[in-house]
Formats: sequence, structure tokens, C-alpha cells
Amino acid sequence: MTRLPALFLLILLVSAAPVRAAVEPILRLETDEMSAVPGQPVTVRLTVLVPTWMLEPPVFPAFEVPNVLVRVPSRGTGPTSERVGSQTWSGVTRSYQVSPMLPGRFPVPPDTVTLTFADPDTRQPVRMELATPGFELVGSVPPGAEDLSPFIAARSLSLERRVEGSPQDLEAGDALILRTRAKVSGVSPMFLPELAPVPKIDGLSAYAHSPVVEETENRGIVSGSRTETVTIMAEFSGDYSVPEAAFDWYNLESGTIETIRLPAIDLTVSGAPVSSLPPAETETMLGKAALWLIAAGAGLLLFLALRKVFRSPLIRDCAERFKDTEFYAYRQLKRNLRAKDLVRTTRSAVRWQHRVERVHPNTDWRAFDNALALVGERSYGALPLMNTSPSRTHWQAVARAARAVRRELGLSVTTRGSGRLPPLNPS
Repeated sequence: MTRLPALFLLILLVSAAPVRAAVEPILRLETDEMSAVPGQPVTVRLTVLVPTWMLEPPVFPAFEVPNVLVRVPSRGTGPTSERVGSQTWSGVTRSYQVSPMLPGRFPVPPDTVTLTFADPDTRQPVRMELATPGFELVGSVPPGAEDLSPFIAARSLSLERRVEGSPQDLEAGDALILRTRAKVSGVSPMFLPELAPVPKIDGLSAYAHSPVVEETENRGIVSGSRTETVTIMAEFSGDYSVPEAAFDWYNLESGTIETIRLPAIDLTVSGAPVSSLPPAETETMLGKAALWLIAAGAGLLLFLALRKVFRSPLIRDCAERFKDTEFYAYRQLKRNLRAKDLVRTTRSAVRWQHRVERVHPNTDWRAFDNALALVGERSYGALPLMNTSPSRTHWQAVARAARAVRRELGLSVTTRGSGRLPPLNPS
């Protein structure tokens, strides 16, 4: 009987002991002044902390918003630790550089951060999603620069033009190449508009190439260049002039509007027009055109004669069976890989894998999937502006992985797969 009070006392103490509450991770979003000149970045820092340690890198949001450029600078993500109560929590901090591309207000909606960390008690993996708060970014134009269109603000901006060819010694049919290059500091060259468009001039034809944009970063300062190439073809003799080009921009260092000018280019073209030909050549061309018309008419008649044959149910059935083979799906995949078309390549890869799995259900796709995933990551990664597009080597890696799968399964280049064509004259 003497042990009974002690037993009741033990039960009372256990029932009165506090239940340990589950420890939630900490997410903190810090922002600077959320108003900036269009093209200039503001810093947004996102910090996540856990009571133990992270088993996988956090999956941070991209904060993709129209008319807002979001970049993660080099060394923008790193480990951190803080004292929370009597314990030291570990975590990761990521810094974003968020730039408005236009004047106006741009709300950034809430997003999520995915964490995987060790449970404080069991050390088992715990996966959790934390919601980030929303914030608003404001793009404001400095006083006095409201009339700039387009608005470009930078620390420095230079413009140069190089002429390849002889502007004063051209003949009809000759070409002249104009290369215009802008070097900018303090803003991404992606913000630069068309620098010096060549207007339509009678007697000249202008062909613009796709601009080449190069971006670099040094200690958080973005700079780069934009190069435009225009080929001018002389069609008729005469004197021409490519007019002067002017470019206005806002200098962040001096707080003033500056103008860069490119001088006009005078051209002298001599010789007969490109379209004029000697009479003999004209007669030869007419004879060739007549032969082409006769050949086209004969081809049309042949097509009409064979159209009924091509529309027969047997031919259609054979064609459909061939399109359902592994060989046809693999050929489509190779064609899209050569074209470097990621969307079509992904679709044809799924079709090809399905054709293979019908006969070889345990095929090892790891190498092929990893190579294709790397191409997708380089195309739609977090830094689409940092020259991370897939190179020729990445596309070739996908093709090699596909060939390795077929070689492992004993499918040669000429193998048609399981869906062979039926005999044309079945018994």
C-alpha cells in the first residue's frame, strides 16, 4: 500500500507534462525599396530556416510576372544559420534582382517554396511547402525623362557602326553590310530596342539579321552589348543615302538625357539594273520556262492518273501501319532533333518510347531521359537571359542516347519494329 501514492504521483506528473508541439520551418521575405527606374533592379531576399538540416536543396519560386525581369545573380544562393531560442537553425538564402521593364505597378502574387528536411525527433525526411507573401514592384520614370520613347536608363552607353564594303564604289547587284553595336553598363542589353533601323529606300533592298545580345555580370553590375547586322543590296545605279540615326537615353550617373548619333552613309551605285539581261539570255530563260511548264503539265496528268491508286483502302492501311511502327517514330525523333525543336522533339520522344515499350516493356530510359531533360532545362531554366540555351553537344547527346537504346534492344537503323507491313497480295 505504501507504493500506491507514489504511483498516483507519477501518473499525475506524466499527464501534466507539456506536449511538444511540432516545429514549423521559418520563411522570411525581405525587400528593398520596391520602386525603381525601368531596367534597374531591386533586391528581394528569400530565407528559409529549419530546426535540423535540409536533406535536399529547396525549390525556390521563379516569380515570373509579365513585364518584370527576374534574375538570380552569381552567388545569389547560399547557406545561412540563425539562433532561434536556444537552438541554432540552418537554412538557405536566395537573392533575386527584380527589374520593372516598363513604367507602372506590377503585383507579384504569392508562390511556394518546397523544403525537405530531417524531423527533429525521428530524423526522417519531412517534405513541406511554405507560401511566400506577395509584393508589388513599381517602375517609375525620373522627372524630365517622361518623353523618352523607348525609355532606356543606364550608367554608360556607346554606339558604333562598321561598314563592310565600299559605299562609293558599288555596282548593281553588290552588297554592303552595316554592323551596329551598342555597349551598355548598368542595365541588361535585353532592354535595348532596335538601334538603327534602315528605312525603305527605292533602289536598295535591306535585309536585317537577328540581333546578337551578350550579357555579363561583375559584382552585381549588369552590362553587355547588342549587335545588329543589316545587308544592303544595290538594285539600280544612282546616288543613295542611309539617313543619320539618333538614340536618346537617360544617364543614371549624371541624371540627364543624352543623345548618341550615327552619321549618314552615302552610297554610289553604277552599272545596269540587276533585273536587266541581254536578249540572248532572255530567250534562253523563256525556253527553259516553257520546258518547265510542259514538265509540270505532264506531272499533273500523271498525278491525276495515279490518284485513285493512292486512295485505295489497301494503300491507306499500309501507310497507317507503317506510321505505327517503332522505325517511323524513331525517324520522326531524329528529324526533330536535327531541327533542334524542343516541343516537337519531346512529343516524338514520347511516341517513340511508347512504340518501343509495346515490345520491350522493361527498357532502361534513364540515359535518354536525362539527356532530354538537360535540353529542356537549358531551354526553360531559371536564367533564360544568361546564354544557357542548349548547344549542339546537348542535342547530340540525346541522339546518342536514343541510338544506344536501339542498339541495346537489337534494333538496327533499318529495323521497322513490330508493326511490319502486310503482304500486298494476301492469300
